[in-house]
Amino acid sequence: MRAVEATRKSQPVYSYESAAVLWGLPIVGRWPDEVHLMAAGKTGVHSKNGVTWHHDRLPDEHVVEIEGMLVTGLLRTLIDVARTAGFLSAVATLDYGTKPKFILPNGMAALGIDRDILLDRLDSDGPTRGARAARIAIVFCDSRSGSVGESLSRGQIHLCGFPPPELKVSFVHEDGQEDFTDFRWVQKQGNRTLRLLGEFDGKVKYTRDAFMNGRTSEEAVWSEKLRGDRLRGTGHGMARWIWAVALRRESLKRLLLAAGLRPEPGKCPNR
Repeated sequence: MRAVEATRKSQPVYSYESAAVLWGLPIVGRWPDEVHLMAAGKTGVHSKNGVTWHHDRLPDEHVVEIEGMLVTGLLRTLIDVARTAGFLSAVATLDYGTKPKFILPNGMAALGIDRDILLDRLDSDGPTRGARAARIAIVFCDSRSGSVGESLSRGQIHLCGFPPPELKVSFVHEDGQEDFTDFRWVQKQGNRTLRLLGEFDGKVKYTRDAFMNGRTSEEAVWSEKLRGDRLRGTGHGMARWIWAVALRRESLKRLLLAAGLRPEPGKCPNR
């Protein structure tokens, strides 16, 4: 992006995934090699040499500056990504961008965009390419998601036809300890009730400073083991999975089926 800017006669406006980079918004999958720019009324510009030009209408109020670079505003960026990314990646981006507050790559705090505001903007834009897909992802998004892996997992769970889980359920134990779980299901199955907790485990939980709170990796692993024991003591089953499983829908489906969860009758979303 810096190299592309150096070749321009005028300062470009970054958009779509390139804008997401500057806002610190996550995506699922590999970042694209292409740099996305807004044509903003320029004529004679064509997508080539690793630069993708977008000829959408761009009012001045849709452009902001981050670290000296012009970029589509957060609201516009979230809408553009939701219209063009696949469902799973759009959900991960929207889950993050709709949080009350999040941290930019430069360490500054930014206010997220409320989901209702996104829907209102989508309506005011009228019929546009990808608007239906954007609406589905926006309605589904949830700012309570704790990580990209959790967002991806929740999207896969939905696409598998499983019932929607409760998020961030709190369990307070007799010793005063409080644990939050990523996902929880209470599912009636004939004359029995399944109580199941779901946990996405990313490597950063045991390696990255932001999650370690001054602990060593060994201490983090042991703390997580004790937490798992406490949660299993609540009378719930436990299903845990990692990135490799979350990325493969059939793998996650097999894991949850083995844990006893059953898809909702007649629900088999296809996106």
